[in-house]
Amino acid sequence: MPLLKWLDEQYQVTVYSSTKQAPLNRYLKHAHLLREAPKDLDDHFRVRVQRKVDRDSTPCP
Repeated sequence: MPLLKWLDEQYQVTVYSSTKQAPLNRYLKHAHLLREAPKDLDDHFRVRVQRKVDRDSTPCP
């Protein structure tokens, strides 16, 4: 895929002036801060909520 090739070969390895780092290096430098997802992650997304909205897509009071 052209997009993946561009990401791998250009975007991820280009040093950007705002951060003075390449995105991949910046990510890897902070990778030790990543945490494993909780085992009960699915439980956090099981609540169903039903809401009404007006015709203009804003929530009803």
